[in-house]
Amino acid sequence: MSKLLTNITLATAFLVPVFFSYANAAEPAGNSIVVQSCVENQNLDEQGLIHCYQQAEMTAKDQVFNLSGQGEHYKTSINKRCQQLEVQLKSNTTLIKSEKAAKIAACYANGWANARDEVLNEKY
Repeated sequence: MSKLLTNITLATAFLVPVFFSYANAAEPAGNSIVVQSCVENQNLDEQGLIHCYQQAEMTAKDQVFNLSGQGEHYKTSINKRCQQLEVQLKSNTTLIKSEKAAKIAACYANGWANARDEVLNEKY
């Protein structure tokens, strides 16, 4: 029984930092507040984290399109940046599939959250 407990402890000690390291490594300029709130929610597993990013993206994107006439401009810019990231991640064989998906989802969520903050002239 103690060998099993030791193995579980070691696995947990290894997996938790790996999970949070890729969750935090989304944007070179730092995470937006909404993305950071997803990262800090300890109740989310990796799929929950990706879903949180996607919800943050959809909410911010809707706000940009509804509050300004600049939605298409931001869409082009964000898509270009996140598609470049996706190309880079595809060639990286050290990352697992869900890690890549989380980074891409965070890219879109950060992009749209930053666009919304610009449209609303909010500074964080």
